[in-house]
Amino acid sequence: MKQILVISFVANLLVFVLLSVGPFSVTEGQMRLYGGFFLMIFVCTHGWYRYGLNRIVLFFCMAVVVTWSLETLSIAVGFPFGHFAYTDKLGEKIGVVPVMIFPAYFFTGYLAWTTAGIFFNSRGTGIRKKHLVLQPLAAAFLMLTWNLSFDPIMSTLHGCWIWESGGAYFGVPLTNFGGWLLTTFLFFQLFAWLVTRTVADEPLEIDRAYWQLIPLMYAVQGLPSFLYAFSSRQGQDIYRPVAVITAAFMFLPAVLSLIRLRTHDSRQMSR
Repeated sequence: MKQILVISFVANLLVFVLLSVGPFSVTEGQMRLYGGFFLMIFVCTHGWYRYGLNRIVLFFCMAVVVTWSLETLSIAVGFPFGHFAYTDKLGEKIGVVPVMIFPAYFFTGYLAWTTAGIFFNSRGTGIRKKHLVLQPLAAAFLMLTWNLSFDPIMSTLHGCWIWESGGAYFGVPLTNFGGWLLTTFLFFQLFAWLVTRTVADEPLEIDRAYWQLIPLMYAVQGLPSFLYAFSSRQGQDIYRPVAVITAAFMFLPAVLSLIRLRTHDSRQMSR
């Protein structure tokens, strides 16, 4: 299992680096699709081992149902994200929402959920009741920071979706971020309730790399938005400030979670 996690992590990293600043010409959607293949292998392997097949499938289903419902609602009435519409650049749709949006929520959602768990030292098969709300909320904020890193690029610069009236954050309305917090918190909270009711929180005796790779993979999902600032692409008035925001709000939490992981394990070994 460790070998699968390491190989899929390295492959996802290489895809994002080569397609962000390399000689290859691909769209933003294509790059996310190619990298998403290895991210799928990583998340499914990690999640299946930790939660079992049934619960990781339920995590996926909760993410799909909640995000499709709220994104469809927002496209129709403007709540909770704001008024926007997807173009055809992301491919086939279920209703008005592209299919590839749902795996993105699931894959990065699992990384955010598990990275948040590391902050609370939740590294077992369940979740402590005292973290029943705190962990979903922390995970939702990590998803929000991911959205900060890519939304202006995929909407304002690449036109994968269009905001009806633009917005203050490089063309993205601030309501979008409230929508992200609400939407991701809802499916994280549903999963937290499921876990507390269906499984005891037993520690997993496993190689430390199993946990270390999670925040590293989370950080890699923001890597293209950071690397664009060092390319010759047009739109550097957006790419450069977004790179700084990505480093501050995606890379820093990943580093802090690694420090937290190392600190806790060092205390355990010294006892």
